[in-house]
Amino acid sequence: MIDGSSVTILPWDTGYDYEGNYKLIIGDNIESDDGIKIKYTSTMPFTIKSKSASLGLGKTETEYVNNEKSYDWYINQDNTGKYSSINSGPAAVAMAIKWTTPSSDKSVADIRDAYENSGTAWNISTITSYLKSANINYSSCDDISEDSLKTQLKNGNILIVNLNPQYINYNNSSESKLGRFHVVDGNTYTVIIKGYKVVDNNTYFEIYDPFYNNIEYSDGSPRGKNDYYSANEVLNSLKAESVYPIVINK
Repeated sequence: MIDGSSVTILPWDTGYDYEGNYKLIIGDNIESDDGIKIKYTSTMPFTIKSKSASLGLGKTETEYVNNEKSYDWYINQDNTGKYSSINSGPAAVAMAIKWTTPSSDKSVADIRDAYENSGTAWNISTITSYLKSANINYSSCDDISEDSLKTQLKNGNILIVNLNPQYINYNNSSESKLGRFHVVDGNTYTVIIKGYKVVDNNTYFEIYDPFYNNIEYSDGSPRGKNDYYSANEVLNSLKAESVYPIVINK
């Protein structure tokens, strides 16, 4: 599709390979909207970004840890009752339960009803109270450092963290998956850290953010699922608020 001086190339069904080199050949039978025909055949070389670059992380990935399951355990907070807008805590708990117990059908609304908290967002204390009542094997990560969090993830665990949005970069791009894509209703919200990537010597945590609201990226994937936050931003939030991550043990 030609728009002004730019050309949008739509891939065939099999798509393009990351970092692949291709050529676009424009024939002399192409006509613009104003009736002007291209007189000569033109060849335009182009290169597909690396996978990390397409995510907004950089170019060269040197390490990747991902504690995914063979089934879908992402759960969003949409339409989960009158506190939907601040139900990231109960939604994160629902995901943690689903991650440890594939057969679980516990809804976010049911989990929220256990601790209404006068309509306020769940804090770490409320989250751990529910995890305990649900017999989920959890512990506290008392060392807020990049190495400590990465060690937990390399050991096959996932983390529940409460973050202050002012420390997490806002990025509403329809392509890049780096940063927080939504406005937070309140001073804190809860996400799952399920892995990390090291790209160009920078660490990015792989996130399940339960805020979705039927918003998708340009590739059709839901926003919130497999987003990435800078490790520095996550650590700055945790240290500033003195909030220790919850470790959900494998």
